[in-house]
Amino acid sequence: MSHIATPPQPAPLARSDLVFLDRLQELNRQVLYSTAAAPLAWLLVAYLMSQVIPLPRVGLWIALMAGAEGACFALTLMFRRANPGIAQAPSWARLHGLAALASGAAWGSSTLLLWPQSNLEYQQILLLALCGVTAAGAISNAAMRRASIGLVLPMWLIAIARLIHEGTPLHLALAGLCVVFVVMMITVSQQVTRTLTSSIVLRYENLELVEQLRQAKLVAEDANQTKSVFLAAASHDLRQPVVSTGLLLGTLDHLIQQPEPDTHALAQVISQSRRSLAKLNTLIHALLDISRLDAKAAPPALSNVNVAQLLTELADDFRDAANAKNLDLRLRLAPGQVECLSEPIALHRLMGNLIENAIRHHHTTRRKGVVLISCRQRDSLLLLEVWDNGPGIATDAQAAIFTEFYQLSHGSQDRGLGLGLAIVLRLATQLNHRVRVSSQAGRGSRFSVEVARATRPMATKSMPAICARATN
Repeated sequence: MSHIATPPQPAPLARSDLVFLDRLQELNRQVLYSTAAAPLAWLLVAYLMSQVIPLPRVGLWIALMAGAEGACFALTLMFRRANPGIAQAPSWARLHGLAALASGAAWGSSTLLLWPQSNLEYQQILLLALCGVTAAGAISNAAMRRASIGLVLPMWLIAIARLIHEGTPLHLALAGLCVVFVVMMITVSQQVTRTLTSSIVLRYENLELVEQLRQAKLVAEDANQTKSVFLAAASHDLRQPVVSTGLLLGTLDHLIQQPEPDTHALAQVISQSRRSLAKLNTLIHALLDISRLDAKAAPPALSNVNVAQLLTELADDFRDAANAKNLDLRLRLAPGQVECLSEPIALHRLMGNLIENAIRHHHTTRRKGVVLISCRQRDSLLLLEVWDNGPGIATDAQAAIFTEFYQLSHGSQDRGLGLGLAIVLRLATQLNHRVRVSSQAGRGSRFSVEVARATRPMATKSMPAICARATN
């Protein structure tokens, strides 16, 4: 049989990675809009300054601006085409930072190429234009702090150096005001960055909450469907002993009304009624057990459990049932004082269900029937096992035997209720134990429970206490 290998699914991105990608995409979107509108601003500045600045210098500045802004615009288009993932995102963030640095330097060069000597009015116009560009650029690049700072700092470092170079009291005062303005813009830009990041994080938290609600709804719907199937199967199994008991009571009433009741027939009816009621009682207790396990009211309190004492008591409890079916019930224990970490009552019930299941489903064969209860050590684990040489379980049925009301059709007259192994699986799940089944049709079965070996002293539960509580 050929097997088609499915490609491994990529691991989901962490929320921080998703937020970083969203910030980068938002930066690219804002830069695309701002660079598309930027030519209107720097062409207007070039036109105003051409009134007092020679045209060759104005043309050189326009060329610098066209190169820097064109590079930014091309970078945004390349980013949209590449649609990078988280692995490439830091490289693209650095490229955007370099592009913002080049744009800021180009705008700052206006105080070198377009600076009108001894014309304070046009100098103020140029500084005012830089203030407007700074306000717009710091906000449009706020998605990434490095891009925002990369735009503002080179622009104003050049402008402030120019004002200081002028040396007049007025220019020095303007330089001081420019420093205050730059600090304010960087502060505002960082606040916008934090606000934008918080909004993106909140959006992902809301998406995660919606997904959790969706998963909870699916789990609830699945549980409701499972419960409906479970109740349907339970009602069917409950109906059988109830109907049987009703029929037996009718027979009993008919026999009593006879002039000379047949005592042998009465004894048979009473015996059958008791068996039917016992089966009904067993089913009700099993359903209650499953209901309690599904409720998961509290986590089990683990403690050290004496394995030899546990298995010895279980063997004594089921020896009469094994003898009644002519089975040889054997016990094999690991050498030494061995303890496992578990909840004693739950483990007692779990192993008891496995032993009861092995005895019940063992029908007459040519070989002597044997049920073996054993404990084996494997590194830090203990294997509590129940072996039998009964009819075994087909491979395709080994996964289904742990579902409610699943019953094997192997010729045994006492088929049980199909709940014992379902309770075993629930108990093992709550105790964090692992249950394995190894079986071969016609050869027998082995059920293994992997439990952690106790590694440090804890209060060890005595077996009489376990028995007393387990029977309640």
